[in-house]
Amino acid sequence: MHLLNDTTYQTEYTPGLIIAQIGDAKQDEFYPRAKLSKWDNEANFSIGLAGSPDSSDVTETNGIISYSQGNATARFYNLTNPGKVPPKSIRRAINGSSISALEATSEYELCKHISRPGEVYLAHYVVPEPSLVTFDLMPASQHLEVDASGKAKDFNYKSKTTYHPDDIPIPSYTSLKLCRFYTPYTPFVNPYFMDKGLHNIDMQWYGTELRGAAKLLMDATEKILNKHNIPTKRHFIRSKLYFKHGDRWVKFFSAQPDDSGLYAYININCAYNKAFDFYRPDVEKDVRDQYAYGLQVAYPDVTHKLVNEVIQEFARSLKLPLVDKPFTDDEKTRWQTTQKLQDNYDWVTNAKRSDANWYRSEPKDGLEFEVVLAKKPNTNEVSLTANNPKNVTAYYQAELSFEQMQKDNTKRPPDVHKSLAIYHTSKRNNVYETGKIAHIYRPIAHDSDGYSVFCNFKELEGLSDGEPYDLAQGLTVVVPQEFIDSAMYPITIDPLFGYITGGGSGLTLDDTIVGTLHTSTEAGEMQSLSMYLDTSSSTTCNYEGALYTAANPGVLVAQTDQGTTVSGLTWKTVNFAAEGFNNGTDYYISAWGQGTGGYESITLYYDSTSGKTSKQFTKTYAANAWPNTITWGSTDNNRQYSIYITYGTTLVIDLHDGTSQIPGPMIV
Repeated sequence: MHLLNDTTYQTEYTPGLIIAQIGDAKQDEFYPRAKLSKWDNEANFSIGLAGSPDSSDVTETNGIISYSQGNATARFYNLTNPGKVPPKSIRRAINGSSISALEATSEYELCKHISRPGEVYLAHYVVPEPSLVTFDLMPASQHLEVDASGKAKDFNYKSKTTYHPDDIPIPSYTSLKLCRFYTPYTPFVNPYFMDKGLHNIDMQWYGTELRGAAKLLMDATEKILNKHNIPTKRHFIRSKLYFKHGDRWVKFFSAQPDDSGLYAYININCAYNKAFDFYRPDVEKDVRDQYAYGLQVAYPDVTHKLVNEVIQEFARSLKLPLVDKPFTDDEKTRWQTTQKLQDNYDWVTNAKRSDANWYRSEPKDGLEFEVVLAKKPNTNEVSLTANNPKNVTAYYQAELSFEQMQKDNTKRPPDVHKSLAIYHTSKRNNVYETGKIAHIYRPIAHDSDGYSVFCNFKELEGLSDGEPYDLAQGLTVVVPQEFIDSAMYPITIDPLFGYITGGGSGLTLDDTIVGTLHTSTEAGEMQSLSMYLDTSSSTTCNYEGALYTAANPGVLVAQTDQGTTVSGLTWKTVNFAAEGFNNGTDYYISAWGQGTGGYESITLYYDSTSGKTSKQFTKTYAANAWPNTITWGSTDNNRQYSIYITYGTTLVIDLHDGTSQIPGPMIV
């Protein structure tokens, strides 16, 4: 931040591209508002704290602009995503201990907030009480019927099944404890069963560059088991390991990665497929492995100490020190607080909680606009004013149910629910990229004890997904009244203006061709196509772009070469061979791809934007195999996929009569 004049501060996020101003350069007094402008001020909008300005209350310290107004203080500062740093050490917080299911789920929530850049957080443990784990925001009712005490009912499913071998003793339980692990962006997976025989491994690397952790852990596990003369093999795609037991290959290891963490287990002596006995009778049992019992059945000398050997080998393979560092007193206190929040029937069964402590937003680039309230206010609403926006359209990103995301094979992070995606009213491609200016994320309020809740924008209630909203009307942040009444003050309310140019929601691209309708405003020659992609773990995947005419069936105009690597959420560019397009013509800018390995998939991002028609076409991916004509699905989606084309314009010289000033023979 630097002073632009006596009343205004300014910062450039990307030099010459997006500019943030705090204040109003046209006013003689400081106004507590943030203005974001892009493309040399061709498009802009501003939002600020309501009330009369008083420049005497403005301070600047270390890039933070603060403005006090009665009970409220507005603070503005720039956020810059530091990126991910190489790992320097592995912190082992829990070393094989026996902990309760509630302690385990709370540990997983806590570690997301205490893991630090450069440090790989690790905990491994057993849960002695028979339990069923559900994941993410998937309601337990997807698979199970739950009683009023929060336990899974036992249906005594007695029919003969391949997942209960006759020669393997299966324990009998009348009910199981339910628990939930929020592991963001996990695919829609089966709940799993655990008891004292299943050894769980939890790793987090927030702000740390650690790709391929699942493979490294599998390598370490196989090396240790082979050392103990236990034959193993891998699943041909997924992150699973099997041991040989007679003529059977028995699954004993599985790992589920996300972008900054890994949850895995090593089965010492657990009837893992017991989970299917607790499914509702009407739910199909998605048995992926015929045999899934513990190592001790075939190798009685194996103990839980084997897991410690695996962890040590994993650390050696990374050439990192393994440091045993149990929870500090402060972390223990937070752990206990988290357990109280986790011990909630509605959370365990329906994935609903009144607080937001379970969610950790990934680092973002943008402008933080905080409103700090020193004491309990008279109202739970904070009014934000807005000037008339210029060449921008704001699109509402609705809250999507789990069932809807499952049906559409999409994902939308909780802070994108009930948020606004801000786009140029009409332009995209080339310097305009997707045309996106910023994203106003759903506000979160925090109290001085670290308790947090999601807030809402009052004016957005009732809008449909992708519906435009006129920013000139301003915004009102509504903080839950219960939080206002019980919070430890001061509290901080923080709507965030993200500078991201990619969409806030994701679509699994695997084996799906998608396209967004665009009308060309000039003729040109395509050079490349860029798309905003992510993979759940692997850095290897396949993706391509293409341009189709908008007719149905559409005709292939051109296709790009193939891209094969994605390292985290990033823009990837693939090139066209020289190919032109026409002015004033409707096209579908398209993408296609496939993730590889494990449970990995490739995700293309988008925003819901009314009037930006998009289409889909299901086709198994193959390199350089775009159909010459495509019959899009009948459903129109109000989505703007994060795809854009870089092109050069075609030079047209009109030599039509004798008045031409071009020397030489006249062209007729």
